[in-house]
Amino acid sequence: MHHDGSRTGSITIRGSSKPHKELHMCRNGSSTLSHLIVLALVVGFSVTGAASAPYGDNPTDHAKDDTTWYKALIDTGAFLGRPLSVAVDSVTGRTFVAYYDGLDGDLWLAREVGSGGNCGPSDSFQCLLIDSDGDVGKYNSIDVVTDSTSHQVHISYHDQSAGALKYARVSITNSGPIFKVTQTIATGGMGLIRGRHTSIKLDSQNTPYIGYQSDLALGDESLYVARLVGNGSGNCGTGDVEGDWQCDLVYSAEGTAQQNSLALSPSGKPRVAFYDGLTGYPKIAAFNGSQWLISTVTRPGKDCGHHVSLYVDDSGGNHIAYVNQTDESLEYASPASGGNCGGGAWDCIVIDDVGPTAANLAIVEDEHDYPMIAYQSTVMGNFLKLARPNAALDTPGGNCGPGVFPLYTWTCSLVAQGTPSTTVGTYLDLDIRETGGAAVAYTLSAMVESDLLVAYDDGFAIFNDRFETGSSSWWSSTSP
Repeated sequence: MHHDGSRTGSITIRGSSKPHKELHMCRNGSSTLSHLIVLALVVGFSVTGAASAPYGDNPTDHAKDDTTWYKALIDTGAFLGRPLSVAVDSVTGRTFVAYYDGLDGDLWLAREVGSGGNCGPSDSFQCLLIDSDGDVGKYNSIDVVTDSTSHQVHISYHDQSAGALKYARVSITNSGPIFKVTQTIATGGMGLIRGRHTSIKLDSQNTPYIGYQSDLALGDESLYVARLVGNGSGNCGTGDVEGDWQCDLVYSAEGTAQQNSLALSPSGKPRVAFYDGLTGYPKIAAFNGSQWLISTVTRPGKDCGHHVSLYVDDSGGNHIAYVNQTDESLEYASPASGGNCGGGAWDCIVIDDVGPTAANLAIVEDEHDYPMIAYQSTVMGNFLKLARPNAALDTPGGNCGPGVFPLYTWTCSLVAQGTPSTTVGTYLDLDIRETGGAAVAYTLSAMVESDLLVAYDDGFAIFNDRFETGSSSWWSSTSP
């Protein structure tokens, strides 16, 4: 039964009382809950370039060998991690993954604990059931903040049973106890579905902002942004939290917000990049304190903006990555004066071919203000890749992006590769590590079974040893 309003409850941990989870079998044969996967990638100073043009016949010609990435399994199960989201705590460097268990219709959280957990390599993660009230957990998005007493994990997600937008806050105290609160922010019904394609971010006061789609069966789709106001003065929230949320309409049109990505400006105001299916362009909605201003990254004659992802740099500039469906390519757009798209306000560049069925991507800003893009490619197979400008890697020659061989300006690294019976990267998310590298969460899926993974890139850390994961193979020594 679905319950509106706010619910505070205990946390179910893997191996405790959750009958449906006990039906799952790990790959090692042990009976567990759905079994999550984390992958760790280590990239050093040198980047292997390609010996051929970046858009050649063999897609692995322009991708760094995935054996350079450290890989570790966290969880495996039927329809697991479809979808997922990842956040790295900026204080502790710990990884948190929210994921959907499609077999039971539950929302789960895997958090990195180092040791003493119940999932992941050497029990280095703890897997927690967050919500099982109906079919919940699709379209999830996660953000994390740490203070002196606890981790605060914030997750937005969809309640498919009720057609509603939901929110969970999980408090993980330093002393051990874990507390959770789940709330219904906006309910559906009568042909109205709310809470698809959510994207959550916390401002400097740790106030959550959530971008989401509202879908009216016989009308247009709409983009909304919800923020927690907490004083009963808002226009949404149900049950005990009625009026504690403010939900604002941003934009409406046929096919709007099939994908969206929320970020905050340096002054803490929300911005949302979204795909406008009516025009086939990505749009940016920016709140100026009193109204939403909409700008369009026009690409005449191109169907662009699929799977759009956004970050805002320290000077307030918007940066987006998206799929150009017409040309089957990954593109990156950044602010420009006299640029080649968006009426001259943007520069749009092609990073890589991704094929006709590429299903996902995510962009973040690294510690040196360069973009980092995780994406799926389906050119002659299926691959998960990470794209970075050569300037971010301090290397002169790349293997993708603008330029001519051997001086391409980006490097596209191969993270993982699917097989004829498995697909990699259909579900993925990306966050930045405290080392300046990447944490990529993704699935490796067969028809039913899925592995959930996270890939770690240690950036320019002096010692990329992975010792803390228990792998001595990453150590090396030389004699003077």
